[in-house]
Amino acid sequence: MPAVPDNCIGKHLGLILMQREMGGVPADYWKAESPVQQEILRYVSVFTDVPETQIQIGWDGCGVPVFGVPMTSMALSYLRLAAPDLIEDPAIAAAAERNGRIIARYPENLMDATSLCGVLCKDSNIIGKTGADGVYTFGLKKERIGVAVKVYDGNGAHMSLILREILQQLDYKNKETIRRLDESFPSDLINATGSVVGRKKAVFRLK
Repeated sequence: MPAVPDNCIGKHLGLILMQREMGGVPADYWKAESPVQQEILRYVSVFTDVPETQIQIGWDGCGVPVFGVPMTSMALSYLRLAAPDLIEDPAIAAAAERNGRIIARYPENLMDATSLCGVLCKDSNIIGKTGADGVYTFGLKKERIGVAVKVYDGNGAHMSLILREILQQLDYKNKETIRRLDESFPSDLINATGSVVGRKKAVFRLK
């Protein structure tokens, strides 16, 4: 079991409790064949439309399984998080809607208030979460759009610029969100003397 200060402790505690309630051995919550991990696999399939047998399973840095699906399926999953009425199972749809409200109310709990997740999800119209190695996924509720981003070299250091550019190209109406991204993650390159010596810019076009 991870130490309490671990960044992912909330997830692990939730998995342990769920494993116990499902009749599994709590200490085995991290095993791919455990009841709780099999339930997660089922949910990933529901949200992504990828059959359970086709979902790739790897291991996260904090010791639990991760479930791999294509980028389009990742985007679809966040569309459904943003628009739970698209989920056919009423119980799962209700859970997604309830958790979406909680995230909108406490976005800083995704990571912290100054993180990209905390800054972006202060906009209650957005539900998003960073992933490992240059991955970010988010959904826009009013627009009913799901987005998945992967930086192929795995460097997510400039993800804020990428997300800002996507919102700009989508003509996102809440300009306060774009302003907040600019303020929280400035594009200026500043040298040791405090002088601006360049600017970072995301250069791509959405198809």
